[in-house]
Amino acid sequence: MLILFIISAILPQLQKDIHSIYSKVKGAEVSVHSFSNNVIATGTVVGKNTIVTSGPIGKGRIGITLDNRKKISGDVVGMDEYTGLTVITVKKNILKPPVMRGEIKKGDIILIIGNGYSKMGIDGIGFFKGYTDEGLGIIAMPMHSGSNGAGIYNINGELVGVLLGTMRNGIQIFDKKVVFNTHWVNDEGEGSVFIPINLLFQKINKIRKGGSIEKGWLGIKGEDIGGKGVKVTDVVDGSPAEDAGLGKGDIIKKVGHRDIRSMKQLRRIIENTAPGKVRKIYIDRGGKKIVKKVKIGTIPEKYKKIIINIPDFLQKVITPE
Repeated sequence: MLILFIISAILPQLQKDIHSIYSKVKGAEVSVHSFSNNVIATGTVVGKNTIVTSGPIGKGRIGITLDNRKKISGDVVGMDEYTGLTVITVKKNILKPPVMRGEIKKGDIILIIGNGYSKMGIDGIGFFKGYTDEGLGIIAMPMHSGSNGAGIYNINGELVGVLLGTMRNGIQIFDKKVVFNTHWVNDEGEGSVFIPINLLFQKINKIRKGGSIEKGWLGIKGEDIGGKGVKVTDVVDGSPAEDAGLGKGDIIKKVGHRDIRSMKQLRRIIENTAPGKVRKIYIDRGGKKIVKKVKIGTIPEKYKKIIINIPDFLQKVITPE
C-alpha cells in the first residue's frame, strides 16, 4: 500500500514536470518538409537562423512549419553523409533556440521532442545508455516516423543532442518512406542514436565551411571472426583497399589504435573517417603481422542510402506493366 501511495503521489508531479518542459522548449522544434522528395521530418532550432534535421530532405528550398503554425522557408546549406545531419538556414533571425548543454551521464532521463507521426509533441521518454565508438549517443528505444531530427532534452529542458535514426536492422523510417542504411545497427538490440551537442556544432561548422561532409570508404566485404577481427572476403576493384594491397583472407585486427571486433564496427569507423585521410590498418596475413597505410576514399553513389517511396513502390509491384 505504501508503494502505491508513493507512486500515486509521484506520477502526477512527474506529468506536470514533463508538460512544463515541453511548454518551455516546444518553440525550438519545427516541422521540415522537402519539396524535392516530399519527406517530412523534425527540425531542431540551434541558432536564430539555423535548423538541423536528419531526415533525407535533399537539397534546395525547404518548407518549415513553426510551433505557432506559421510557415516559412529555408535553404539547405549541406549535410554530413555519415550521420545524415543536414543544416538549414533561414534569412531572418526569427528562430528560438533552446538552452543547450554538452554534459550528459549514463542513466540520465531524456525526453525526445519531435514531429513523430506528423504530430509535434513528446515522442518518447528514455534513458541515456552511453556512446558509440564515434561519440554518438545511444537511447534504448526505437524512434517514430517523422522523429528524425528531434531534439533530445534533459529533465531541465536543456538540449543535449539531436536524434539521428534507429539502429533497428539498419532501417530508418520516415513518413511514407523507408531508408535502408546500416550505419547504426547495434548488437545490443533495438534502439536509436543521437548526435550530442559538442559533436553537433563541430559537424555544423564543417558543413558551413565545405558544404558537406562525405563518408569514408574502404571497399571490402568481410565477415566477423568471433570478436577477434574481420576477415576480408572480397575487395572491390579500384577501391582504396585494393590500392593499399589488402586481399582476400586478410584479417583486419586494428584501425589506428582501435581493436576491430566486428564488420559493423569497422564500417562505422571507416565511414566516419574523412575521405583523403590516411589510416593505418593492422592485418594478420597467414600469421604474419602487416601494417597497411590506406588513403580512405569517397563512397560511390551506388553504396549510399536507398530511399523507397512506399506507395509508389507498391503500385509498381502490384500493377502489371
